[in-house]
Amino acid sequence: RQYNVAKAQGGYYKADADGSVDRAFEDVLDKRMSDAPPTPDALVEKYMPSLEPSDPIVTALTGVCGASKVLGFDMLDSRWNGNEVLKYETDVGEFFVKMNRVEDTSVLMSEAVSLTSIIRTNSIKAPKPLHCGALPKVGGMGPGAFLIVEYLPLAPFGAMRPGVQKVLGEELASMHTSQALKDVHKDRFGFVVNNFLSLTPVNNTWDASWVSFFSRRLTTQLETAFQDKAYGRAALNASDSEFKELGDRVVAMVPQVLASVDKAPVSLLHGDLWIGNAGATNDNSAYVFDPACFFGHSEFDLAITSMFGGYTDAFYEAYHQKIPKAEGFEARQELYQLYHYVNQLNLFGDPHVRTKCVEIMRRMLGEETAVAEA
Repeated sequence: RQYNVAKAQGGYYKADADGSVDRAFEDVLDKRMSDAPPTPDALVEKYMPSLEPSDPIVTALTGVCGASKVLGFDMLDSRWNGNEVLKYETDVGEFFVKMNRVEDTSVLMSEAVSLTSIIRTNSIKAPKPLHCGALPKVGGMGPGAFLIVEYLPLAPFGAMRPGVQKVLGEELASMHTSQALKDVHKDRFGFVVNNFLSLTPVNNTWDASWVSFFSRRLTTQLETAFQDKAYGRAALNASDSEFKELGDRVVAMVPQVLASVDKAPVSLLHGDLWIGNAGATNDNSAYVFDPACFFGHSEFDLAITSMFGGYTDAFYEAYHQKIPKAEGFEARQELYQLYHYVNQLNLFGDPHVRTKCVEIMRRMLGEETAVAEA
């Protein structure tokens, strides 16, 4: 449970003194808690949910969500970035609550905007956001935020069921072709709010050109790799000229790779659709959550689906039946995946991810054979 304190203090996400940033997170956690004596920062008090009437989550459930009494709550999920998901039981039913003890309410508010946007497309399903509120600062921890959404009886590994995979593909394609939000995007790329891709701040300023919009996004990710962050030090040393040179060259070729889709139809994108952000109920109704929505090129959403597994041929066949692959699809997928891999590098500082990024960039630049021969 102390990892929340460590996150706030910039602990676990910084390299150890020996520079070993590729150690598994669990190993880092064990080392810090077994080898080192407790520090004052590690003993900082923090907000803990309770059933007291004065508790901010209880107050919201009774004052906003229609409950008269909160009966209990259970922890369902706790993620590395400080997000925790709880199920609250009340006299009017159950609710999901997502909370983070150190994030500003604007972070979860932007997520609520994304969820609402997905729901408005009347395509793939998403939990309805009900209320966003603040958590108090307790000791040196906070203030934080929480988001209440409708409860969904999700089945274990539900998104990976064959029938659900087909539904996910069909409904994602329906979201990408929906015209329900045309009055919002007005054929522009961007979004109504800036948001976060995990812990990475994302600038969603409107742009009429997909090439321009994506080039800006990729450039920011590449530059961020050399910058210290609130949760840890820079992923790369300033002396890493190889990475910087390759990144600059790839950004320069973005107009060539994306030329045919610069004015592509504008689609609402989930933004972070790895398999862990999809689920299903026992009746095979598919849901997506934890979005980082923006309006962009539909193929961008597919890139991350093949990076971490979980999606099957049934998903892709159903999707491409509605939105067929266009010429240049594979090259664009590699470019979009590079974006996500650089984001992973920024989040974790893993040198293996840096190697993956370099491999992709060299392959895109036609240097893969030369590297292999060397």
